[in-house]
Amino acid sequence: MAKAIKLKIYQDLVNYKTPTSFQLRESYPLPPYSTVIGMVHKACGFDRYVPMSVSIQGDYFSKVNNYQILYYFKPTGAFEADRHQLYVESAGTDRKIGITRGPSVIELLVDVNLTIHIKVHDDARFDEVLEKLQQPLEYISLGRREDLAYIEDIKVVTVKKKEVESDMLLKNNFYVPLEFKDSGSVTGTIYDLNVTYTVDKNKSRKWKKQRVFYAPKNSTRFYEGESIDVDDDDDFVFFAVGEV
Repeated sequence: MAKAIKLKIYQDLVNYKTPTSFQLRESYPLPPYSTVIGMVHKACGFDRYVPMSVSIQGDYFSKVNNYQILYYFKPTGAFEADRHQLYVESAGTDRKIGITRGPSVIELLVDVNLTIHIKVHDDARFDEVLEKLQQPLEYISLGRREDLAYIEDIKVVTVKKKEVESDMLLKNNFYVPLEFKDSGSVTGTIYDLNVTYTVDKNKSRKWKKQRVFYAPKNSTRFYEGESIDVDDDDDFVFFAVGEV
């Protein structure tokens, strides 16, 4: 058995950007693990990684596309008149930082409802994470900075193994790690999702990933007699293990 924090979150419009989308900024159907872990760390004010595992499930009503003007820049990017449309002056120096302005189409998920389980590996920090999620340092966002996350419910649950008494379908869309591929009838789109990262000597992020099925609700079945992690509400839980 393991103790976990269970969050019920609602978002009206949100984009969980996929790393390979640019002109059309596509969204994952659920927030990736790194986005949820980042949300928790931001809410708690952590300046270094606190090890945790998360399970993510949810649903959304529909998708829409939103046309926006975006601005791109790097703090080290010098202004080039033939390349950049705008610039700002670097504070305390004569250097100009170039800004590129351009149109983009943003894919937005509408009326998102999420159930997220958070398992803090260090038991001594569990109550700290719980308290700071209940009283965050500032508003909580999940996805883009402007994607507000309304926490409808937060509570402590116990996650334990339970034998499935009869064939059951998933009630929500889920990220199911591939280690569960031999359980039941798990199908869906395969993603390699970012989980955590380290910074190399070139100050580049090296991501640890989790390969998952995005398992749609009502199409993934678990069979009588199988053992599945569930919480006190009999909601399924699939914690990421952080490996491809």
